[in-house]
Amino acid sequence: MPFFSVLMPTRNRASLLRSSLESAVDQKFQDYEIIVSDNNSTDATKTVVEDVMGSSNKVRYVNPGRDLSMCDNWEYVLSQSSGQYIIYLCDDDALAPDSLSYIHDLLRHFHINVMVWRSGGYHHPDIPDPSLRLQFTYEHSSGELFEVASQPIIETLCRFDWSVNGIVPKMLNCAVSRAVIDACRGRTGEFFVPPSPDFSAAGKLLSTNRSYHFMICRSTSLERAG
Repeated sequence: MPFFSVLMPTRNRASLLRSSLESAVDQKFQDYEIIVSDNNSTDATKTVVEDVMGSSNKVRYVNPGRDLSMCDNWEYVLSQSSGQYIIYLCDDDALAPDSLSYIHDLLRHFHINVMVWRSGGYHHPDIPDPSLRLQFTYEHSSGELFEVASQPIIETLCRFDWSVNGIVPKMLNCAVSRAVIDACRGRTGEFFVPPSPDFSAAGKLLSTNRSYHFMICRSTSLERAG
């Protein structure tokens, strides 16, 4: 059983997938698997994954063989995984080379079940505003961890106050233990439910865990990617 399962649901975005997948392969930490769930794409998605598989034994390609909803594809790739902790990585996102090493050390040292971090923002080379292309905005992490009580976050979201959005566990910005996910699935049968897999997951994680951990970030920076 690998420590991490990095799960990548995708559909018809081969042009973006390669960079995202290569960032998941380019990790210093080695006890993990990468599973790409190709939601019956009609483009070169399978070819891109097979190219990367030629140089890495971490990557596995799966395809449900039919069109799935986004929630069902996220659920499908989850069912194919075996890691102790689950991380979702979209086909237009990326991991820094030392991400898994750092996350692993924190999870092990503090015995954390759900750990959240803020995501950075990247502007792809084809966006309309040329002045923003290839720019990556991020916040330097202090490495400090805080325990966050779930109930105040739920109450804030119920007021439609999105100021807490960056620290909500949406599966796209966190590592979650399989035990926690299995406990949620035991209540509802599936972990992801319509209409939004990321926010439905957040609702389940917040409502079934009194608290979770957040890795605080500060010192916003902006730099141009090469």
